[in-house]
Amino acid sequence: MLTYKVSGQSHVGCVRRANEDYIGWRVSTDGRRALAVLADGMGGHAGGAEASRIAVEAFIECAIDLMWRNVELSEYLIRERLLDAAEAANEAVCVERKLNEALSGMGTTLVAAFSYDGEACVVHAGDSRCYLVSQSGELRQLTRDDSVVQQMLDDGSITEQDAPHVPYRNMLTKALGCQEDLLFSCINVSLKEGERLLLCSDGLFNMLPHGVIGELASGVRPQEERVDSLIAATLNKGAEDNVSVLMVEVSGMAVDA
Repeated sequence: MLTYKVSGQSHVGCVRRANEDYIGWRVSTDGRRALAVLADGMGGHAGGAEASRIAVEAFIECAIDLMWRNVELSEYLIRERLLDAAEAANEAVCVERKLNEALSGMGTTLVAAFSYDGEACVVHAGDSRCYLVSQSGELRQLTRDDSVVQQMLDDGSITEQDAPHVPYRNMLTKALGCQEDLLFSCINVSLKEGERLLLCSDGLFNMLPHGVIGELASGVRPQEERVDSLIAATLNKGAEDNVSVLMVEVSGMAVDA
């Protein structure tokens, strides 16, 4: 029986004055279900930090019953509950944005993964990502960035080599708090023992190549050390943005409830 362990860390980085990222996670008492949620806020120091916090907390509150052992899970139920949670998170940010004039420009990305029975369901909007990391360190990007740069890559306007140099590369086409009828992407993926899900803000993958991320995220070291090494490597590169990492490790070891 597969079980899951979650570790995470969020850092302000080397340049920004405030951390506008926010992370949260829950693991069932028997380790057989795990929920990981990450958001990267925008709209000024106070606005971005508040948007990401509101989104993560609202998402977890709405999806928390998936962690209960007496809830019978199905792919349909999980998909609908996670999409409902994402919509609740968006609504919560939109409401706060309307009520507080000082936060009128705030918004946030969101990426969340629920792992259970050798499967994971991932929902997202924005450019925060979820990767599947193999035992050998190979990265598979599960999410697709909701960004102007990704649109330009899709229509052939630019190449992968051009992307880092596009002036408006951080412009998003989707973000929570910016539209009430936001559509979220939803992806299902099978998980095997020894694999890991890696959720991260753009502060990680904008600073580190995929090969480095895969190498640091894999291996036999304790998961907390792998998370620490990803943050440290980003800081060593100058960490121009906030950087946040959540790692979900898939294990075959049963956990006593």
